[in-house]
Amino acid sequence: MHIEKGNSAQRLLATRYNRPIDELPTYTKNKYHFIGRLLPNLITRETNAHLTIVELGCGNKGLAETYILSALEGKDVNYIGIDSNPGLHPSPTLVGDIAATSLASSSADALLCLDVLEHINRKKIGHVMEEMVRVAKPGAPIIISVPSMYNLDRFNIPSIHFGTHVTKQTPHEWQALIENYILVNETMGLGVFEIIPYLPQFLKMVNPDFPMEFITTLYKALKSLDLGRLDPSIYKAGLNRTPHLKEYCDSFLMIGQKKS
Repeated sequence: MHIEKGNSAQRLLATRYNRPIDELPTYTKNKYHFIGRLLPNLITRETNAHLTIVELGCGNKGLAETYILSALEGKDVNYIGIDSNPGLHPSPTLVGDIAATSLASSSADALLCLDVLEHINRKKIGHVMEEMVRVAKPGAPIIISVPSMYNLDRFNIPSIHFGTHVTKQTPHEWQALIENYILVNETMGLGVFEIIPYLPQFLKMVNPDFPMEFITTLYKALKSLDLGRLDPSIYKAGLNRTPHLKEYCDSFLMIGQKKS
């Protein structure tokens, strides 16, 4: 993940992801598992073809190896995870700037960038998008996820804070930005139930003097329930593609391709 806020933010993200896969948050594993299920139907090349999967800002590349490559089992797949954070383990395939990689143009059969762009300065996001377009093959799926929680920003709730996020936009704003570079074919939500722990924040709207101690305690209690365990059945039912609902999930997913 390319971070613009200095070493402290990089260390925070490294700490967050430098754990065994089974110890990572359920919603994070759900995200990769769900994308792993989508990917075989999005890649249009022949079943026995050599495939190159590129992930920009891969973080713990074990997530992709566990949930995405397993979905492509039986195919000849080369996974390349790129991240600017040298403190990650397992180490990325390549450590470097995701806005200027050493990859050949039109070399990726699928390109992933999952919960990364929000960590990048708004002015540099365009360079990352241009790199995606350069590296992806024509027709290759480009899969991008960003936070949805900034739908709540317009309520000016001061207790909603994401310390490593640099660019804060709503799903509509993200999609408008992304569509300057790629053709977005489909959008959906990830983490349908992950928004529930944030709902107590609205008590501040009802009464600005409502004690933050109670809100914080309730948030932590709801978060500890690990509501992400309920999400797979929702994905299967297709509710994460429902208009409005998909914009209020934990993450907003866009699937597209480079423009012809």
